[in-house]
This record gives sequence, structure tokens and C-alpha cells, in this order.
Amino acid sequence: MEFEEEKAQNRFKRPSVIPVDNVGDEHSYRPKKGITKRILEVGEGTLLPKAPSVVKVVYKGYVTSTKELFDSTDESAVEIALGGEGYPEGFVAGVESMRKGERSEIRMTRKYGYKEDKIPERLKDKAEALKGKGLTYEVKLVDATIKMDLNGDRKIVKTIIKEGVVGEVPNEADEVKGKPGITLSEY
Repeated sequence: MEFEEEKAQNRFKRPSVIPVDNVGDEHSYRPKKGITKRILEVGEGTLLPKAPSVVKVVYKGYVTSTKELFDSTDESAVEIALGGEGYPEGFVAGVESMRKGERSEIRMTRKYGYKEDKIPERLKDKAEALKGKGLTYEVKLVDATIKMDLNGDRKIVKTIIKEGVVGEVPNEADEVKGKPGITLSEY
């Protein structure tokens, strides 16, 4: 039983050494490297947004083969709930690996682009051009509200209000102040 409790407590500990990203670094995600992220501007912090986090991003989306612009925020940040609908799997996977302030190019094969039945309303007029195409996004992560799904069922979600310091965790003798409360929301 002690092992299970220890395992549960370690589930949310951050690594003691945070990898350093540099401009030009490339990272591949998913089987057979179907998603690639190249860092154009390094971000800050240690927390990475994962579903169901809410992010503010500025982006431009291009069809990789033709360089045709198909979607853009026009330099205004838009708020997106990760894990929701409206963005391809490759876009979400790339954003989930970004730090606040980071600007990256996210390239994905057609497998991780828009599926025929999942093209959002804002892009319906471009559906034919997007079907079965590899996509490239240039994305800047402006801000993120980090949320952690504690049980994996979206019933208990922890929201990070302020990022702590790596390696500093309260122990039994520390006093931790907080406001307990319940917020009912659709995220």
C-alpha cells in the first residue's frame, strides 16, 4: 500500500532537471516522426500545457506542399481548450510541448492533419485543399492556464494559479495556505 501512495504522490512532481531548449532545436513526436517541432524563439518556465489546459496562441497555418496560407489569427491571440475540437492532432501535440513565450514551427504529415469529417466550420470553404495534406503551423504560445486532470476522467481538475520553484515542495512541517472551493465549469 505504501508503494501505491508514493507512486500517486510522485505523479505530479516535476523533474529536477528541466531540458534546455535552443533556437533551431527540432523535436519529433508520435510514431514514425509524423509531427516535428522546430523552435524559432525560446519560451520560459517549466510547465507545459496538456489537455484540458487552455492556451492563448497566435498562429499561421500553411499547406506544407504549396505553402498556401489556409488559417491565421491575424496577429491576435485566440484562446483554445486543448483536447477540444477545431484543431488537428499535430497542432495540439506541438502546442502541448511548448513553454510560455515560445514560438515554433510545427510540421505534420497528413496522418496528423485535418481528417475529412473533422474540418472546423471556419475552414469549410478550404476543406478540399486540406484533405489528406501535410500541414505546417507557425505558433506562438502567448499564455496558458495549466490544468491537470487528476484522475484521467475530467471530473477532478487542478488548475495551476502560480508556478512554483523547481525542487521546492512543502514538507510536513511547512504551512500551506489556500482557499478550498469548488468551481463548476465546462472547459
